[in-house]
Amino acid sequence: MKNFPSQLLPDSKKDKKWCEHMLDAIVNHTGHVDSPENRYQLKDVRNYDIYNGDFNRDDYKYLTEQYGYNYPARLVNYPIVQPKIDLLLGEDLHRPLDTKVVTINQEAINRKEDQKVTMVMNKLLGEVKEEMKKLGMDVKNEGQEIPIPDDIDTFMRYNYRESIEEAVQDGLEFLTNKYKIKNKFKEGFRDLLITGKECYRVEIKDSDPQVRRVDPRSLCYDLTSETDDLGEANWVTEERWLSPSDIIDEFGEQLDDKQIRLIESMSQQNKIDQHSEYRNWYARGESGELRVKVVHAEWRSLRKIQYKLSPNKHDNEKPFRKMVSDKYKKRKGEKVRKVVVDDIWQATKIGGSIMVNCQRVPNQVRSLDDPSAANLSYIGVVRNHTTGNPVSMVDFILDNVGGDLDADAREIVRQRMIKQSKSGGL
Repeated sequence: MKNFPSQLLPDSKKDKKWCEHMLDAIVNHTGHVDSPENRYQLKDVRNYDIYNGDFNRDDYKYLTEQYGYNYPARLVNYPIVQPKIDLLLGEDLHRPLDTKVVTINQEAINRKEDQKVTMVMNKLLGEVKEEMKKLGMDVKNEGQEIPIPDDIDTFMRYNYRESIEEAVQDGLEFLTNKYKIKNKFKEGFRDLLITGKECYRVEIKDSDPQVRRVDPRSLCYDLTSETDDLGEANWVTEERWLSPSDIIDEFGEQLDDKQIRLIESMSQQNKIDQHSEYRNWYARGESGELRVKVVHAEWRSLRKIQYKLSPNKHDNEKPFRKMVSDKYKKRKGEKVRKVVVDDIWQATKIGGSIMVNCQRVPNQVRSLDDPSAANLSYIGVVRNHTTGNPVSMVDFILDNVGGDLDADAREIVRQRMIKQSKSGGL
């Protein structure tokens, strides 16, 4: 971690060079053979090979050969894990995708409590009005009466919604059907069963919030042992192998004309220069198609902000806060506070030489009650991470029949991972 750049810097010093330094430091750290991130990634590749029924016969020569001679019986692989996982996936698809939008900030909770008190008072007043009518007294109803449920507690807990909750609920249901979110959750559930990790990336595309499933085999992260939530990680890096056309489609707005021509010319190259410093960023698949490595990283940085406090005549305990610049000079009688908050940054490197998205992550999700904390755009779960031993359904089976990867096995799986990723298999 000593090569990681400082995070508590002013925005003027967080430039493109600083972002590239941070991304390279993360990649160098995760690329180390003995790093835990590399070890978990190789285990995920092995688990997917087991699920797909792929295995190397040379790994089992100690069973099929004796003194250099092969046994007459042939080794046959029966993927008994795959039917079990597919059965769970089918059952999950038949379950409805129930969603409910709820405001959880303290101000919204207070509004709901006030509405509950109003409904209780109206119910009591309604009973009093009925008694007055029985006594022959004329009671006038002011305004339109809203029907009051019999069980107000249950209604407020499960059925009551504010207007903003209704609007967001309708938008969520529309996006769920438009982008087929349920099918993406199915793929993520399969990842959870095989690798013990389920991860997505939420970002704004075409003015809509969209969810993309992230392959656990291409993901590395730094997550403390106190949480299973991937969004609370210190940093996350994702490695993908894309075709030049896919790169232009996804990053075309961030590329200039020179960079676009460079990427377009890559697909016309007959062979890769093995002496180039960027040779590990390009590869040819089994069919001869070109693949370019794209590495994206997000990390939790720090940011010093200061805001001016102004009195609130409606509520003295909640003064108005106005954010001011770092160079703002405090005037006499003013109250200015300085705080350090989480600040999520990102960067993307294409082909080892092109840097894009070197900026603060837009649309950072923060709580109204605690705006100092923010989560990454990568969200998901690492099962049993807090126990120090992330396990999946496939891991449980392997533990019963033979255990973890040794050093030689990790190197074999690593070579397979590189071969599959370059051919577009990951």
